[in-house]
Amino acid sequence: MLFSFNTFAQPPGNTNDWQIDSRYSDEFNGNLSKWFVKNTTIEGFLPSQVNVSGGKLTISNSWDGTTSKGGWIESKNTIASNEKYGYYEARIRINGANNGKVWPTFWMWNANAGNPTELDVMEYSGFAFQNHMQSATSSHHYTQKLAVEGKNNSTTRDYSVVKRNAFQEHTWGVLWAKDKIVFFYDGVEYFRSKQPQNAAIDPAATKIILSSSPHLRQTKYNACCSGGKAYQQDNPLTNANIVGPIASFEVQWLRFWRKKPGKPEYTSLSSDYGNGINNAPIGSKIWLKQATGPKKYLSVESGKILKASSTSNVDNKTHFIVEKHPINNGVVLKSVSTGQYLRITGTNETAPLIASSNNKQQWEKFHWKDRGTNKVSLRSYELDAWVIAPQNQTNPSITSLAAQPLDWELFDWGVVGNTTTPPPTTTGAPVGKIIAILPVKASWVNRTGKPALGYISTRFDAAGVVKSMETTTAPTETWKRWERFKIETHPNGGIALSVQDNGTKYLQHNGTGSLTANATNKASNNTKFTWEVLTGSNRFALKAQSGKYVQVPQTAPGNPILNTSVTVRGEWEIFTYTDLGVAAKTSNTKSKTLAKTSSFIKLYPNPVSSGNDFFIDTISKDLNVSVYNISGSLILQTKLNIINTTNFSKGIYFVKVISNEVDKTLKLIIN
Repeated sequence: MLFSFNTFAQPPGNTNDWQIDSRYSDEFNGNLSKWFVKNTTIEGFLPSQVNVSGGKLTISNSWDGTTSKGGWIESKNTIASNEKYGYYEARIRINGANNGKVWPTFWMWNANAGNPTELDVMEYSGFAFQNHMQSATSSHHYTQKLAVEGKNNSTTRDYSVVKRNAFQEHTWGVLWAKDKIVFFYDGVEYFRSKQPQNAAIDPAATKIILSSSPHLRQTKYNACCSGGKAYQQDNPLTNANIVGPIASFEVQWLRFWRKKPGKPEYTSLSSDYGNGINNAPIGSKIWLKQATGPKKYLSVESGKILKASSTSNVDNKTHFIVEKHPINNGVVLKSVSTGQYLRITGTNETAPLIASSNNKQQWEKFHWKDRGTNKVSLRSYELDAWVIAPQNQTNPSITSLAAQPLDWELFDWGVVGNTTTPPPTTTGAPVGKIIAILPVKASWVNRTGKPALGYISTRFDAAGVVKSMETTTAPTETWKRWERFKIETHPNGGIALSVQDNGTKYLQHNGTGSLTANATNKASNNTKFTWEVLTGSNRFALKAQSGKYVQVPQTAPGNPILNTSVTVRGEWEIFTYTDLGVAAKTSNTKSKTLAKTSSFIKLYPNPVSSGNDFFIDTISKDLNVSVYNISGSLILQTKLNIINTTNFSKGIYFVKVISNEVDKTLKLIIN
C-alpha cells in the first residue's frame, strides 16, 4: 500500500523512540469498535450523526430551528494517569463555512473524574470566531479549572507566526509529558503550556474525545436545567440560530504514540529552555543584536518601543542590565536609557516590547536560552512565544510571537565595553590520524522530518560534494571509506584533509562557497585549512584560506551540503571528531573485522527524495540487485551500488541484494 507523506505525521524528537498504541489509535477505515458513541438526546449528541466511510470519520451537525443534532465519540478504554504521557495527533478539518456556528473539538478529558486536566488540541466555536480572530484554539485547562499563580486557569493560544487553518486538512497534535505539554501543527511546534506540572500531578485517568455540535443561542441545550449546568454556553454571535448549512467535523485518522520500552522518558525539543536562565550574564550590562540578516542592535526608541534599528552599540538606548526574575526561573532586562524593564504589551502577541515597567512580574519575565557562544534566544513567559526581530522589515519593532527559536529569533549579545574575544587555539590538530567528523548539533535546530545530522561524507556524487550523511554510526576500517578523513600537514602551513575516493582526494574550497573533495593538488591554497581547537571533547572548527569557516547549514532540507560562507564562528561551524587510528591493522585483524562486517548492508539515504540517487552501502563485491514495488512486481535489476530514482513513483519498495556474502532484502521509501 502506497501512502502520501504530506498526510503522514510523526511524533517529535527521535522518531525511533516511539510506537503507536493501537488501543487508542484509529485510521477510520473500518468501524467504531474502539469508541463509545454518545446517545444523549437531551444534549443533542446522537449516533445517527456519526459515520465512518471513505477512510474517514464524519460528525455531522444540523439545526432546523427547533432541534440541534451533533455527535460525540470517546475512547472506550480510559488512559490511566501513569499511562497518559505520549504524543496525541489527528488529521482533521472542519468541512464548511467559517461562521462560528459549530463547536468541533479534538480533546482529552474524563467527565467521570469531575474536573480533571483538559487538553483541547483543536477547538472551534462561536467564541473562537468572535474572540480569537475567527480561528481555532489550543488550550490546557488546569485541574478543577483552578487558577495557578493567582490568575489563570488555562493556557490558550490562537495566534503565532505559525498560521493554522482548521478549515483545511491538517495534523493537530500535542506532546503530553511530565515536564512539558507542547501543541503541534503539521509537526511544527505551535506553543506550550505554562503549567505542565499541574497536569503531571493530576491522578485522574483521561479519555480521547472527538465531538461536534451546532453552537447556538438560547436553546434548551444552553439553558440551565434542574439545578445543573448548561450543556453548552450561549454563542456570543447574534445570528448563530439562523437556519442554514452547518459545517461537519472530519477526521482522517487519530494516533496515540507511546515511548518504546527502554527509551528515554523525556523528549528533548529544540525549543526547550532549561531553567530559563541558562548561563545568562546576571548583573551584566549588555547589548543585543540580530545574529543574522541586517544585524542591527536592539534599541529603545520613541514611545519606549524596542526596535532592531541601531548600527552601533554606543548609545545607552542599546544597553540592558540582566537581572534574575524573583519568582521561579527566568530573567528581566532593564533598559539603561529608561531605567525601566522590558515587558510585553498585554496579551497581544503582535504588539511590540516596551521598556516602561517598574515591576518584575509575569509580563516582564523572559526565559534566556543559551544558543552558543554569546548567542541567545528570549522567550516571553506570559505569551509562551519567542522574541522575534523580522529580517524582512526595516528597523522592525521587536515582538514576542514566534513558535520556535530560529534565525529571526537568534541574537548576538556582549558585555558593554568588552570588545575583545580571546582567539581560538590554532594548534592541536590530530595530524597523521584518520578521523570521522560529526557536526555538533545546535540545541535549537529541529530536524524533525529531515535526515539526522550525521558523519561528514563525500559519497554523494562524482564531483565530490561534501554533505552530512544521516547515520551517526562511526566509520570502521572496512566500510564507509567516504567518511574517513586523514589529517595531513599542508605544504603552506595549516592542515589538509584527504579521503580515499578513487585515489587520494583532498577537501577544498573551490571559490563558490561549497565544499568538495575532488582536489588532487595538495599544494593548492584551496586545500589549506586552519584547525581551531575549541572547548569540549575533540571539538574543533575549520577555517579556509579565505578566512571563512566550514559550516553545516543545520536547518537545510535533505542532507546539508557543507560550505564556507561565514567569517564569524557560530554553532553551525562546530564539529567533533572520532579518532579511527593512524594506519591499517594487521592482516589478521583485518580479516577478522572483514568477516564481521562483510554482511553489513544499508540503503542510504532512506527515505530518499524522488529523483535522487540512493546507495547500497556494503563492502561486499559482485552485487546482484533487484528492486520490487509494494505489489511484488520487479522494477529494476542491476549490479551497481548507486541507483537513481527518477523513474520510480513515490512510495515503498523492497531492494533485494545478493552477493557471495549477503542475501538480504531491505525496505526503501521514496518521497
